[in-house]
Amino acid sequence: MSMNIIVPNNSYENMDQFYAIWKLTRAMKAAGWKYLGSSTGVSADAKEITGSPILDLWGPGGIVDGGIQLGSQTGAGAAIGASPTSKKVTVTGLTGMTTDSVGNALTISGSTNYNGTFTIVEYISSSSVKIYVGNNVNSWGAESSLTWSERISGTASITWSDLVHGREQTISGLSGMTADSAGHYIKLSGSSNSDNNGIFNILSYVSPTSIVIVNNNASAATDTSSGSWVELDPLLDVYPGDLTSSTFAIYAWSLFQGPSTLKIPINAASVGTFLKGEIISEDTSNARGELLGYQYEPTLSYGYLVVMPLSDGYGAGVKGWDTAATVITGAASGATVTTANPHTPIEYVREVEFATHTVNTHGSIFYQCVDSVGESALRLSTLMNSAGCDYNTGPGVGGTANAFPVAGSVASKY
Repeated sequence: MSMNIIVPNNSYENMDQFYAIWKLTRAMKAAGWKYLGSSTGVSADAKEITGSPILDLWGPGGIVDGGIQLGSQTGAGAAIGASPTSKKVTVTGLTGMTTDSVGNALTISGSTNYNGTFTIVEYISSSSVKIYVGNNVNSWGAESSLTWSERISGTASITWSDLVHGREQTISGLSGMTADSAGHYIKLSGSSNSDNNGIFNILSYVSPTSIVIVNNNASAATDTSSGSWVELDPLLDVYPGDLTSSTFAIYAWSLFQGPSTLKIPINAASVGTFLKGEIISEDTSNARGELLGYQYEPTLSYGYLVVMPLSDGYGAGVKGWDTAATVITGAASGATVTTANPHTPIEYVREVEFATHTVNTHGSIFYQCVDSVGESALRLSTLMNSAGCDYNTGPGVGGTANAFPVAGSVASKY
């Protein structure tokens, strides 16, 4: 999924140069780029490689206004220690916290420095969690007797539909959804099917009570259950703040995966003429995509279609495209072409890494487009798991098993 995103009224005049790069990463998340991992450049934070957008060390998904109090989780005895770590602080003296609290919001009042609503990013115990505050808080002192409440966007009888096109799932029973919800994240809980629960990208708006999400869990299925949801907007993320402090150091990095393209082999010329940009579909797998290009060499009886996948199919190949002979049809032109039997569709994935080099100003952007299977060892997301990649050395930047990829990768500086 990828969509156009506008960041309104954004200005970084009189701010450090890194702010513009940081805001670009927030817009990419909102446009559908998948967060993969990050670091702050601080050893105490380590590297974050779960792929959960609410654990993004460059700022978790912002809580959308309108959250309500969750159950009886409220009180007046919260406390924050005098030595917070990085952009996250530990809150104690709570009640009723659970592992499912991660991704919810915690509203604090009665504080000198911490009044506001913050994303819960780590569960410690039933009485303690970590929240993301996104500011330079090393000089802030300890505080106690704080009023607090755990907040979510809503609770309701939620209905999860079966998957359509292999990954699209309609969620109903919500409230307050708008057209602007597309591109946000939503945290869902309450279903007895674990594949229905989690944090998902909102693909499209249906109505104030219904949306379509991207759910890549193959066993997601119809269910109706009492549950809760939290709507998260990456454009509401909190800026990391003062990069001159030890709370966000140089050599921080962040990694994203964007839209893929497919190479679909063919061994015969098309019947009719395809139109660039039209929607094509496979007869057997129901996979759909936008046609970006058609190339066929009659003397070699070989060619291929270049496709941007739109919805997954049920075939054995990447993104559910078939590997056996099947007919591909253009929705606008009516043109058809038959693929070889067998054939191997190839997915070219795009990944982008941002890294800081000097405080506030300079850094690098690494971009790659590689075969998701044949060149999987060269992917930045693979190198992210290497021993050489850590809190201040990004994927492909050096160290043990972490050399810069030789294929399909480029680097630039900002």
